[in-house]
Amino acid sequence: MEKIKLAVHIILMKIILKTFLRWIIGVQFTREEKLTKLPPCIYVANHNSHLDTACFLAWIPAEKFLTTHPVAAADYFSKYRFTEWLVKFLFNVVLIQRKGGPKRSASAEETLRPIDDVLKRNHSILFFPEGSRGNPEVMGEFKNGIGVLLKNNPGLPFVPMFMQGLGKAMPKGDPVLVPHESKIIIGDPIVINDITKFSPPEIATIIREEILKLSASSH
Repeated sequence: MEKIKLAVHIILMKIILKTFLRWIIGVQFTREEKLTKLPPCIYVANHNSHLDTACFLAWIPAEKFLTTHPVAAADYFSKYRFTEWLVKFLFNVVLIQRKGGPKRSASAEETLRPIDDVLKRNHSILFFPEGSRGNPEVMGEFKNGIGVLLKNNPGLPFVPMFMQGLGKAMPKGDPVLVPHESKIIIGDPIVINDITKFSPPEIATIIREEILKLSASSH
Protein backbone atom coordinates (compact mmCIF):
# COMPACT_ATOMS: atom_id res chain seq x y z
CA MET A 1 0.00 0.00 0.00
CA GLU A 2 2.85 2.40 0.82
CA LYS A 3 4.40 1.84 -2.62
CA ILE A 4 1.05 2.53 -4.27
CA LYS A 5 0.61 5.65 -2.15
CA LEU A 6 4.06 6.91 -3.16
CA ALA A 7 3.45 6.17 -6.84
CA VAL A 8 0.14 8.07 -6.78
CA HIS A 9 1.85 10.96 -5.01
CA ILE A 10 4.58 11.18 -7.64
CA ILE A 11 2.09 11.15 -10.51
CA LEU A 12 -0.48 13.52 -9.01
CA MET A 13 1.68 15.87 -6.94
CA LYS A 14 5.15 15.87 -8.47
CA ILE A 15 4.07 15.73 -12.12
CA ILE A 16 0.48 16.90 -12.64
CA LEU A 17 -0.05 19.30 -9.73
CA LYS A 18 3.45 20.76 -9.75
CA THR A 19 3.25 21.43 -13.49
CA PHE A 20 -0.15 23.10 -13.04
CA LEU A 21 1.01 25.23 -10.11
CA ARG A 22 4.19 26.30 -11.86
CA TRP A 23 2.90 27.10 -15.34
CA ILE A 24 -0.76 28.05 -14.76
CA ILE A 25 -0.77 29.63 -11.28
CA GLY A 26 2.78 30.97 -11.31
CA VAL A 27 4.25 29.26 -8.24
CA GLN A 28 8.05 29.34 -8.04
CA PHE A 29 9.60 26.20 -6.57
CA THR A 30 12.98 27.29 -5.24
CA ARG A 31 15.77 25.65 -3.23
CA GLU A 32 14.26 22.19 -3.61
CA GLU A 33 17.68 20.59 -3.20
CA LYS A 34 17.84 22.00 0.34
CA LEU A 35 14.87 19.89 1.39
CA THR A 36 16.65 16.62 0.66
CA LYS A 37 19.23 17.37 3.36
CA LEU A 38 16.85 18.33 6.17
CA PRO A 39 16.51 16.07 9.24
CA PRO A 40 13.13 15.14 10.77
CA CYS A 41 11.61 18.45 11.80
CA ILE A 42 8.53 20.60 12.12
CA TYR A 43 7.97 22.75 9.04
CA VAL A 44 6.21 25.86 10.30
CA ALA A 45 4.45 28.25 7.92
CA ASN A 46 1.90 31.01 7.64
CA HIS A 47 -1.51 29.96 6.30
CA ASN A 48 -3.62 31.90 3.79
CA SER A 49 -4.93 29.39 1.28
CA HIS A 50 -5.97 25.81 0.57
CA LEU A 51 -3.08 25.88 -1.88
CA ASP A 52 -0.55 26.04 0.96
CA THR A 53 -0.51 22.32 1.69
CA ALA A 54 -0.78 21.33 -1.98
CA CYS A 55 2.21 23.50 -2.90
CA PHE A 56 4.25 22.09 -0.03
CA LEU A 57 3.55 18.50 -1.07
CA ALA A 58 4.36 19.28 -4.71
CA TRP A 59 7.61 20.87 -3.51
CA ILE A 60 9.09 18.32 -1.09
CA PRO A 61 11.23 15.49 -2.52
CA ALA A 62 9.24 12.34 -3.30
CA GLU A 63 11.41 10.27 -0.95
CA LYS A 64 10.27 12.41 1.99
CA PHE A 65 6.54 12.16 1.28
CA LEU A 66 5.78 9.04 3.34
CA THR A 67 7.55 10.51 6.39
CA THR A 68 6.12 14.03 6.13
CA HIS A 69 2.63 14.78 7.40
CA PRO A 70 0.65 18.00 7.01
CA VAL A 71 -1.60 18.67 10.00
CA ALA A 72 -5.29 19.06 9.20
CA ALA A 73 -8.51 19.55 11.15
CA ALA A 74 -10.42 16.34 11.86
CA ASP A 75 -13.67 18.26 12.37
CA TYR A 76 -13.32 19.51 8.77
CA PHE A 77 -12.03 16.41 6.97
CA SER A 78 -13.55 13.58 9.02
CA LYS A 79 -17.20 14.35 8.35
CA TYR A 80 -17.27 11.49 5.86
CA ARG A 81 -15.17 8.32 5.93
CA PHE A 82 -14.29 8.58 2.26
CA THR A 83 -13.07 12.17 2.65
CA GLU A 84 -10.94 11.18 5.64
CA TRP A 85 -9.44 8.23 3.76
CA LEU A 86 -8.80 10.38 0.69
CA VAL A 87 -6.87 13.15 2.47
CA LYS A 88 -4.83 10.60 4.40
CA PHE A 89 -4.01 8.69 1.21
CA LEU A 90 -3.34 11.64 -1.10
CA PHE A 91 -1.85 14.13 1.35
CA ASN A 92 -0.51 11.85 4.11
CA VAL A 93 -2.12 14.09 6.73
CA VAL A 94 -2.38 13.64 10.47
CA LEU A 95 -5.79 14.77 11.72
CA ILE A 96 -6.42 16.55 15.01
CA GLN A 97 -9.56 17.75 16.73
CA ARG A 98 -9.57 21.53 17.02
CA LYS A 99 -11.05 23.32 20.02
CA GLY A 100 -14.13 24.13 17.98
CA GLY A 101 -14.67 20.47 17.18
CA PRO A 102 -16.80 17.91 19.01
CA LYS A 103 -14.14 17.36 21.71
CA ARG A 104 -14.07 20.95 22.90
CA SER A 105 -13.03 20.02 26.42
CA ALA A 106 -9.88 18.21 25.29
CA SER A 107 -6.64 19.57 26.70
CA ALA A 108 -3.85 20.86 24.48
CA GLU A 109 -1.86 17.69 25.20
CA GLU A 110 -4.77 15.46 24.10
CA THR A 111 -5.40 17.53 20.98
CA LEU A 112 -1.76 17.40 19.92
CA ARG A 113 -1.13 13.75 20.81
CA PRO A 114 -1.60 12.42 17.22
CA ILE A 115 1.08 14.87 16.06
CA ASP A 116 3.38 13.99 18.95
CA ASP A 117 3.05 10.30 18.09
CA VAL A 118 4.15 11.04 14.52
CA LEU A 119 7.15 13.06 15.71
CA LYS A 120 8.18 10.26 18.06
CA ARG A 121 8.52 8.03 14.96
CA ASN A 122 11.12 10.47 13.57
CA HIS A 123 8.69 11.72 10.96
CA SER A 124 8.23 15.38 10.03
CA ILE A 125 5.08 17.48 10.06
CA LEU A 126 3.84 20.63 8.35
CA PHE A 127 2.22 22.88 10.96
CA PHE A 128 0.26 26.12 10.60
CA PRO A 129 0.34 27.83 14.03
CA GLU A 130 -2.32 30.39 13.08
CA GLY A 131 -4.79 27.52 13.24
CA SER A 132 -6.83 28.52 10.20
CA ARG A 133 -6.50 30.49 6.99
CA GLY A 134 -6.34 34.24 7.51
CA ASN A 135 -6.62 37.22 5.19
CA PRO A 136 -4.42 37.22 2.07
CA GLU A 137 -0.81 38.12 2.84
CA VAL A 138 -1.58 38.95 6.49
CA MET A 139 0.00 36.74 9.15
CA GLY A 140 -2.09 36.36 12.28
CA GLU A 141 -1.00 35.56 15.81
CA PHE A 142 0.34 32.08 16.51
CA LYS A 143 -1.46 29.73 18.87
CA ASN A 144 0.51 27.93 21.56
CA GLY A 145 0.33 24.43 20.09
CA ILE A 146 3.65 24.73 18.28
CA GLY A 147 5.31 25.64 21.57
CA VAL A 148 3.81 22.61 23.31
CA LEU A 149 5.04 20.29 20.55
CA LEU A 150 8.60 21.58 20.66
CA LYS A 151 8.72 21.46 24.47
CA ASN A 152 7.58 17.83 24.28
CA ASN A 153 10.34 17.07 21.77
CA PRO A 154 13.48 18.90 22.96
CA GLY A 155 16.23 19.02 20.37
CA LEU A 156 13.80 18.74 17.47
CA PRO A 157 14.44 21.48 14.90
CA PHE A 158 11.77 23.64 13.34
CA VAL A 159 12.12 24.94 9.80
CA PRO A 160 10.48 28.35 9.23
CA MET A 161 8.74 28.87 5.90
CA PHE A 162 6.97 31.88 4.42
CA MET A 163 4.32 31.22 1.81
CA GLN A 164 4.09 34.26 -0.41
CA GLY A 165 1.27 35.09 -2.81
CA LEU A 166 -0.81 31.92 -2.34
CA GLY A 167 -3.45 33.85 -0.40
CA LYS A 168 -4.06 35.91 -3.52
CA ALA A 169 -3.93 32.96 -5.89
CA MET A 170 -6.73 31.25 -3.92
CA PRO A 171 -7.96 33.36 -0.99
CA LYS A 172 -10.10 32.00 1.83
CA GLY A 173 -13.74 31.68 0.82
CA ASP A 174 -13.02 31.95 -2.91
CA PRO A 175 -12.84 28.65 -4.87
CA VAL A 176 -11.58 30.38 -8.02
CA LEU A 177 -7.87 30.04 -8.81
CA VAL A 178 -6.21 33.26 -9.96
CA PRO A 179 -2.74 33.26 -11.56
CA HIS A 180 -0.42 35.08 -9.20
CA GLU A 181 3.33 34.97 -8.71
CA SER A 182 3.82 32.87 -5.59
CA LYS A 183 6.58 30.99 -3.84
CA ILE A 184 7.64 29.25 -0.65
CA ILE A 185 10.63 30.79 1.11
CA ILE A 186 12.43 28.34 3.39
CA GLY A 187 14.77 29.12 6.26
CA ASP A 188 17.40 27.00 7.97
CA PRO A 189 16.57 24.41 10.66
CA ILE A 190 16.55 26.00 14.11
CA VAL A 191 16.87 24.25 17.46
CA ILE A 192 15.82 26.32 20.46
CA ASN A 193 18.47 25.70 23.11
CA ASP A 194 17.32 25.20 26.72
CA ILE A 195 13.75 25.05 25.46
CA THR A 196 12.46 24.04 28.90
CA LYS A 197 13.14 27.62 30.02
CA PHE A 198 10.56 28.98 27.57
CA SER A 199 6.79 28.86 27.79
CA PRO A 200 4.70 27.71 24.78
CA PRO A 201 3.63 31.33 24.01
CA GLU A 202 7.27 32.45 24.09
CA ILE A 203 8.27 29.66 21.72
CA ALA A 204 5.41 30.58 19.37
CA THR A 205 6.64 34.19 19.37
CA ILE A 206 10.21 33.12 18.56
CA ILE A 207 9.00 31.08 15.59
CA ARG A 208 6.69 33.81 14.32
CA GLU A 209 9.59 36.28 14.35
CA GLU A 210 11.69 33.88 12.26
CA ILE A 211 8.92 33.65 9.65
CA LEU A 212 8.55 37.43 9.66
CA LYS A 213 12.27 37.67 8.88
CA LEU A 214 11.73 35.48 5.83
CA SER A 215 8.80 37.66 4.81
CA ALA A 216 10.93 40.78 5.07
CA SER A 217 13.72 39.20 3.01
CA SER A 218 11.29 38.47 0.17
CA HIS A 219 10.61 42.14 -0.57
